[in-house]
Amino acid sequence: MLHVVRGDRAMTLLKFAEGVKSVSDTEILFIDEVHALGKDIQEALFALVDRGELPAIKEFKDGRRPRLNGVRKVSRVSILLATDQPGLLVPALLNRFRVIVMAPYDREDLVAIGKDYMTELKITVSTQALNLLVSQCEWIPRSLKLNLQALAQLHSESAESLGIEHVRELFDGEGPDHAGLMRWERRYLELFKTSWHELSISVIAKKLSFDQRYVITKIEPRLVEEGYITIKGNARLRGPLGSSVLDLKHPDYKEPESIPDGNKPIC
Repeated sequence: MLHVVRGDRAMTLLKFAEGVKSVSDTEILFIDEVHALGKDIQEALFALVDRGELPAIKEFKDGRRPRLNGVRKVSRVSILLATDQPGLLVPALLNRFRVIVMAPYDREDLVAIGKDYMTELKITVSTQALNLLVSQCEWIPRSLKLNLQALAQLHSESAESLGIEHVRELFDGEGPDHAGLMRWERRYLELFKTSWHELSISVIAKKLSFDQRYVITKIEPRLVEEGYITIKGNARLRGPLGSSVLDLKHPDYKEPESIPDGNKPIC
């Protein structure tokens, strides 16, 4: 039996344990985008390879959330890892695997993938525009799909065929603003203007009209790295830098009363 886990920066060790709780002997565990998993989960994978151990969980019937509960033994599990960023793997884990480098996609493959995804998105893109998108995707189908999705979102009300000028507008609009934020990074932060509290990744993705994977892989990385937001499981919280950029203050904050010039102390 094949078990599939998709790498996610927000995945916790408990969530990973829940995802692999049904993996048993002689089965196959496939982990896509393994580089996105945290160090603790990668170390848990190393324990599986080295000692045949997976993190175990304890579940409760009274409604309490499950919790980690030591390890459990499994044997003869075949493990397949997929990544386009092997340098982000824990060295001890990477060194235990035989690395197979896949042949890159060619232009014809990517054009065909783009056309199929255009049908799924229900948009029409000119041949010249599609070729430009292909040339900018670094030969990675996922990047091409994400750019097509962004193009569809940007021109969601347009019924016409999207041309090269629309693609150039997409790439031009990605440029940094006065604060150094890309367009979708700023729109992401602006969602917190109406909510001082945390927002879930599902709510953010829905409000931006993107799928969660696009938000996690294309918009959030720099916001997290530079302290604009913090991630807590599936929740996102605005950091001090995010508040500063948007010039936001807590709802309870009150401006100090001004002091008439005649009453100001003389220093």
